[in-house]
Amino acid sequence: MSFATVQVPVIHPMMAAKMIVTADHVSGGRMGANITAGWFPEEFAMFGLKQREHADRYAYADEWTTLLKMLWTRDDRFDFNGEYLQAIDAFSDPHPLQDPYPLVMNAGTSGPGRDFAGKHSDLIFASLQNMEIAQRQIAEIKQDALQKHGREVRVFGRVHIVCRPTEKEAQEYFRWVHRDNADVAAIETLLAGLSGNSASMDSIPEEHWQTIERVAAGRGALTLVGSPEQVVDGLLELSNAGLDGVAISWVNYDEGLQQMEDDILPLMVQAGLRTT
Repeated sequence: MSFATVQVPVIHPMMAAKMIVTADHVSGGRMGANITAGWFPEEFAMFGLKQREHADRYAYADEWTTLLKMLWTRDDRFDFNGEYLQAIDAFSDPHPLQDPYPLVMNAGTSGPGRDFAGKHSDLIFASLQNMEIAQRQIAEIKQDALQKHGREVRVFGRVHIVCRPTEKEAQEYFRWVHRDNADVAAIETLLAGLSGNSASMDSIPEEHWQTIERVAAGRGALTLVGSPEQVVDGLLELSNAGLDGVAISWVNYDEGLQQMEDDILPLMVQAGLRTT
């Protein structure tokens, strides 16, 4: 399954509906849409747009996605007159191969964002902070979608894997990459954009180094550092906590994918996490 991210303020749902359906047909029904309201003002400025207030951007995304799904599922022509969007005599043909439409993904974590995701998404990406609170986070997301919208959703997370034959080797390599050789200036720039506050690089306290390491490791993904057995134990713990899947990053993707094939996947099969 492949996903394409759609920033709703910069493209009309009529265009998005046709583009995603084309990819759905080309891929044989293996296309999904990551629908996002956007957050980075500088990106929208390039399109001559101004970012809406937080609640308004999800109200717009709600209307946008409602029209998108109507285009994917209705056979008749229709008018759509919303607060933000209008479409006259609208239709989209052909319809998606997937029934009723391609998988919709979103990663909203705020109150309005989670409500939007629960209403519209089939798959919600959660920003899991650590193993200790992952189970509670996952349960809350699924419960909100069920109680507020009567929908069962799947929850995915992001995992950054550093795998070596032993835990000691993995921890040493993790520190060498994510602290000793981290691009601190780039990370500080990113953090400044996220929070508007940037710590001085002249004297970085230990707690801020931990933040730098976390951002360097998959941009804040939950980290699994250790031997192949320890990595699989971590994935099993997340599965038992209710997580339905993960997006994985590595320091070196060629090496990581080879480790996955040779060392990790066989153990995942043994643990019941994957089939042969």
